[in-house]
Amino acid sequence: SYDFTPPNSADPDFEGIPLGGANDFLDFLNTTLKSWIGAHYHADPQREVLFGHSMGGLFALYALYKAPESFAVYIAGSPDLPFSNHILRNLEPAFETNPAYRKPRVLVTVGELEGGESPALMDDYRRYYTAHPETHLGETVEQVMTETFGGGEKNYDKIADTRALAARLANGGVHATFVEFLGEEHMSAAISALNRGIPFALRSGQEFGPSTR
Repeated sequence: SYDFTPPNSADPDFEGIPLGGANDFLDFLNTTLKSWIGAHYHADPQREVLFGHSMGGLFALYALYKAPESFAVYIAGSPDLPFSNHILRNLEPAFETNPAYRKPRVLVTVGELEGGESPALMDDYRRYYTAHPETHLGETVEQVMTETFGGGEKNYDKIADTRALAARLANGGVHATFVEFLGEEHMSAAISALNRGIPFALRSGQEFGPSTR
């Protein structure tokens, strides 16, 4: 939570948890980790890729906005855009004035079923909580289900928000692609994002603009 979140982050779901260390983590990637990889492997510094899912997807976009020259390709799978009152939106104006903002290629993805909890996902959690009462001592299964799925913004459309972010990037001249994975929920969409992201990262980069599915 500390590594992936931008400075000055604040979110009620993370009360008491340290946040805001994204600059430190990005500095670690750009200095310590890249140097170590370069010393141990035959790596091409012109083709470095950053992949993240969920909060990691939030960080991937933060790194893009903060230091777009850091990686050649950014892959943000199901990024947590509402986090800290949509804090990333505050970074977009400065990003658009950065001379390096058009250089990277960007893939933004989301699962079709991330717009809301599917019945199958709800059944999965209900079975888990029923089989593991130690995870919710003093609460019924339905009470913990309400706590698990009752939060978040009302009427928030994650798919539309993610698609709109990719469109803003593309309309601003960024080589950005949007993909929605049919039939995928939040966790399964991570695997789809990685499977799609690897060939995306290895391509020459002719495709850009918001596309779907």
